[in-house]
Amino acid sequence: MPPRTQSVLEIFAARMRPGWLQVQLILADDALLRRLNRRYRNKTSTTDVLSFRYEQERPPELHGDQPHAEIYVSL
Repeated sequence: MPPRTQSVLEIFAARMRPGWLQVQLILADDALLRRLNRRYRNKTSTTDVLSFRYEQERPPELHGDQPHAEIYVSL
């Protein structure tokens, strides 16, 4: 795993609290983050991290396998 990726994951893990929030982490390239940034934020540049939250938190038994949020990290 690249050192930058490892440090991002370590920071993320240190800030997470146990609970019902299901997060999907997507490791991507600059091109994908640039496209997402343009589509959802009207910005033409790339970025290191984008996050999207879909619903309010609720227990997994009521949410199924769908994540509450996605975090995109550029490698």
